[in-house]
Amino acid sequence: EKKLQEKEKKLCEKEAEAAAAEAKDRGEEEYKEGIEESQGTDNELKFKREEMDAAGARAAKKAADGVRKYYADRQKARAKKVADDLAEKLRLYKIEQAENEIRWHKERKANDPDHSEEEVAVALKALTHDLPEDVVLQLWVKFHLRRATRGGFGYRRKVYNYKDDLRDGVSYGVLMKRVGAHVITEADGNMDEEIDPQVRIDTMMDQSHRLEPPATAFNTRGHILGMDGMLNAAFLSRLMITHSGCKLEQSEDSEIHALKARYAQIKNDWDNARSFISKFSVWDSWVQLRESNTDEQLDEILASIEKIATDLTQLREDLKPLQASAIRGQQAWWPIHNRMQQWSWKLFGVKVKQEEEAPNGVDIEPEKNHAPFKLKDVRFEKKFILFTTLQRKRIRDLVDYTAFFDAYKEAEVVKKLEVEERCREEKRKMEDGEDELTEEEVEAIRESIVPVSDDDLEEIHMGFEKVFRKNYFDMSRIFKYYAAGGEGGAATDISLAEWWQMSNDCQYPGGKDPNCIEKQDIERCFHETETEEEIAKAEKKKAQKEAALAKAESELGPDESLELDVSEDEEEKEKEKERGPEHWVAP
Repeated sequence: EKKLQEKEKKLCEKEAEAAAAEAKDRGEEEYKEGIEESQGTDNELKFKREEMDAAGARAAKKAADGVRKYYADRQKARAKKVADDLAEKLRLYKIEQAENEIRWHKERKANDPDHSEEEVAVALKALTHDLPEDVVLQLWVKFHLRRATRGGFGYRRKVYNYKDDLRDGVSYGVLMKRVGAHVITEADGNMDEEIDPQVRIDTMMDQSHRLEPPATAFNTRGHILGMDGMLNAAFLSRLMITHSGCKLEQSEDSEIHALKARYAQIKNDWDNARSFISKFSVWDSWVQLRESNTDEQLDEILASIEKIATDLTQLREDLKPLQASAIRGQQAWWPIHNRMQQWSWKLFGVKVKQEEEAPNGVDIEPEKNHAPFKLKDVRFEKKFILFTTLQRKRIRDLVDYTAFFDAYKEAEVVKKLEVEERCREEKRKMEDGEDELTEEEVEAIRESIVPVSDDDLEEIHMGFEKVFRKNYFDMSRIFKYYAAGGEGGAATDISLAEWWQMSNDCQYPGGKDPNCIEKQDIERCFHETETEEEIAKAEKKKAQKEAALAKAESELGPDESLELDVSEDEEEKEKEKERGPEHWVAP
């Protein structure tokens, strides 16, 4: 559009200039004709050069303005068409979003499980006694987010902590649509399409302020962007206490809608009957009513009033099951409400004392002004467990192999010294392979190794994990440094090239120590870290390749399929040069 406007601007000026020149000549000619026509009349005009120039200039300006207006109108029409097309697309997009949301909610409600009384009792006990308050709050947020939509589809982002996961305000906005939909206005705009986190957070804070009672006044945009976990938790607990959103979901065909419709009809009938009932209590109005209605009409009025009373009584009876359910819900909610309210005061107490939450992976130390408790961070805990939990079978294999390897190296050195000594005594040269251990000797060493006991394995296993936990942050930084520093590949795992770079920097291979790590051990260590899933994936890929080659051979012939196999192998080798043959993931 911009290029088209620039092109039209040049064309417009060119045509305007040509039209102005033509109109100027025409204007001057018309002026001269007017002078000639006035000759011999009472209104005879005299020729003046400046008047002729002025007439030509007026005609030129009018012609040029006409050309410019034509192109301006074209641009306006094109802009209007673009705006109309965009408005239509937005309208259709909103309709599609609404239809997607309706369909998604129907599917969700159809898939919602029915819980038994025992399951409900266990859940209530956990919410009121067993689970920590911060976990209860996360479950409340999860409950609403899993029933919310964004952009016409189910919202799937998770809130695992009170810092990073809330920082951009997206989850806050989706949560507000659940618990504060009645205060969201058109002036707030569509936050599903907003890309600025500051605007999202400011809008959400304005909406929370419009709630009654308000849920803000202590939290700001800066606290959310700054990942203040305590204030985020306090803000969410305030929302949960005052606007829990834990109400009965009302579909159009639900019982409560039918009861509401009956109530609206009874109320309408009662409003119509009140004018007659008010006349019964005043003598003059009763006389007037009696005179203006027959006995049959009065009987109809009385019957309608009796019907209203009967309908209202029946409605009250029909509401009793819902009333019992509501009372049960209140009885279940208030212990949770009171518990969360007391916990919110603990959060405020931490901020009043200016205490800070202890960092993840660090024990609470009061002398460092740490808060007396820490908030749940599921995301960190999962990652921490992944990096610091080792498989017992692998530790057993490692210990047994290390014992064998040490014995093997020791026997190798002893035999080498013995052979050298024997060769010196016999005054001859050492034959090739004479100082190497035979298969029988290696097997004898292997059989002499005593497998590690379960008690010793437990102690070694716990010791390894303790070291990993103690050095988690340093190990994590080292891992991220080398994972991000290689040639291509993801920054979440280490390729063979990156593993070799770290090994060389740490000077693992080589050295004069007979028990030093050899180069083949470095590579073996890398490949031994493959999980069962990765091995299965590689085998599946290999089977698919073999099937493809078999199909190619049947269709193309053996010679052409062989060329295809060679070209694929060369392509795979080129890829391995760039990223390393496999990726290593922390055990």
